[in-house]
Amino acid sequence: MTLDIPHMIASLIIIGAVIYGTNHLSQFDGISKGKRSLVQFVTLFVLLFILNLAWPYGG
Repeated sequence: MTLDIPHMIASLIIIGAVIYGTNHLSQFDGISKGKRSLVQFVTLFVLLFILNLAWPYGG
């Protein structure tokens, strides 16, 4: 098993940007924590899915 460090770094940047964005953007100030978590989940799922289609882990 090999570790794909650049892929992990790209995933970390995407995860950090989504979490930071949903916690600090004014668009998400008025919604509940549950809805914010749902937005984070869906956004992360879509972005990481696209990343893995474009750049498969270990590929």
